[in-house]
Amino acid sequence: MSEVTVGVVLSHPFHVGLGTDFRLFNQIYPLTKYGLRLKIISQFGPGLTAPPKPIQYYCLNSFPAIFEQGYKITRYFLNKPFLARQILRSTSYLERTLDSFSRRLERFLAHQDIDVLLAIHPLAAGACSKVRSKIRPPIVTDIHGIWADELIESGSLERDSKQAAIAAAFEQDCLENADTIVVVSQELGARLTEKYSISPDRIVVIDPCVLPRAKQARKLTTLSKIVCPATSTYREGLELLLRSMSLVQRDFPETQLFLTRKGDTLSKTKQLAKQLKIRTDYFYFADIMRFYRFLQQCDIGIVTSSEGVTRRISYPAKLYDYLAVGLPIVANDIGGWSQVIRDSGAGILTDSSPEGLATGISSLIRDPQRAFELGSNGLNYLRSELNPESRLEAFNQALTSA
Repeated sequence: MSEVTVGVVLSHPFHVGLGTDFRLFNQIYPLTKYGLRLKIISQFGPGLTAPPKPIQYYCLNSFPAIFEQGYKITRYFLNKPFLARQILRSTSYLERTLDSFSRRLERFLAHQDIDVLLAIHPLAAGACSKVRSKIRPPIVTDIHGIWADELIESGSLERDSKQAAIAAAFEQDCLENADTIVVVSQELGARLTEKYSISPDRIVVIDPCVLPRAKQARKLTTLSKIVCPATSTYREGLELLLRSMSLVQRDFPETQLFLTRKGDTLSKTKQLAKQLKIRTDYFYFADIMRFYRFLQQCDIGIVTSSEGVTRRISYPAKLYDYLAVGLPIVANDIGGWSQVIRDSGAGILTDSSPEGLATGISSLIRDPQRAFELGSNGLNYLRSELNPESRLEAFNQALTSA
């Protein structure tokens, strides 16, 4: 079969949605080994780390830094309920944004030989759809959540409001012309069918996954480094984590909490950590291999989450990062992705109270042997049951058969 050229169209900058970065680094970039030729197409710059060779990066704008600032301002506005409700009183702002994106994309694609477009998130799917009549490549869309639902659960929009209806209609239109929609969970696929009447025949489920990054779990005598590499947002449940860590550190003052230095609610997270007097360190590694080396030096991985539908159906990337390095996991049980922890035997599931989560963390600190066994279970489950190579093959098939 001749080489297939895939134009990977991004909706937002790198180092903003860490789950999206995970998807690119662990499940899209490796597709080059199947002979796919990847061209990353974005309105923004490549960030702190350019894609590895032979992947090519193309910026649609001469001044990407200006567009990144505009993106940050828009994101800020959409996280403020009053401003979000003003912006979404009509479709005009969304349509202008989409038209600007699609015009730049059309000019670029006119001079490129692209066999299939892989649109990351609905906005990129909408831009690809607008140029399809002239460029005509098939469109595969990779969806990690439902934007309209997230605006409601974050409190930016009211559930039955005119603005919520506008956001949903816009998102549905963006997805309308995609030939194939790749989703990160069965639950997300079902929600797309329910909300937007998308035929299940157009949906392909490819769960998050990552190749093992450690040969075996670390066997320790003391556990003190607690990590949660989550973007600080409403749905990550970081208040629950912080309040539980105040209880853990009361009994184990030597423990240290490590959080990501990223996210819309980071200032609030830092403020609460300071108020609760939690020993906290903030980190971020643009280089994903440096991140995995850091993660291997941690002792317990935490997944906390809000209990809304959007979080249950959007599987957290950090869960798979923990499995990849053999970290024992403690998480509040919200259903959905929690089943991975239950099936793998990689961790402890608790209720969603600070006391419950603290009890789970403390039990591992008191029992390093059990922590080692859970970490080993997770790494073995990743290798044998999740089979990362099969997920890559499924992504390759979705692109080459579009």
